[in-house]
Amino acid sequence: MERITWSTLAGRPFFRLDLSGFHRPTDALPHLVNAKIPEQYQQPKHVLTLANVSNSPFDNSVKEALRDVLAHNRPYVLAAALLGVTGLQKVMYTALMRITGRNSRIFSTEAEALVWLEAEAKAAGEIT
Repeated sequence: MERITWSTLAGRPFFRLDLSGFHRPTDALPHLVNAKIPEQYQQPKHVLTLANVSNSPFDNSVKEALRDVLAHNRPYVLAAALLGVTGLQKVMYTALMRITGRNSRIFSTEAEALVWLEAEAKAAGEIT
């Protein structure tokens, strides 16, 4: 299964990161290394993202890797949707989103997340 995929959503680049179902926190680290938005999509407020962290534990190493990825991707992300965030993860992700200043929301279902992402793209207007 591919953990990082690119497609188009609402006329914008759509980055999907699947970190779900890991048994150990460190299992996510190799995928986070590759989760920085590549140069061809590095335009301000250009990319829509969806990250799924369902049923995956986290620790400080994952938290630091996420902070690095979020800081790198921040200028290029128009809106970010998160799935599977519960308990302590919710506290950690909420804090990371505030620190990085991202336009993000946590959702229970992928369908809800996609509707919101499309609405954010529409509200932003034309692609820059």
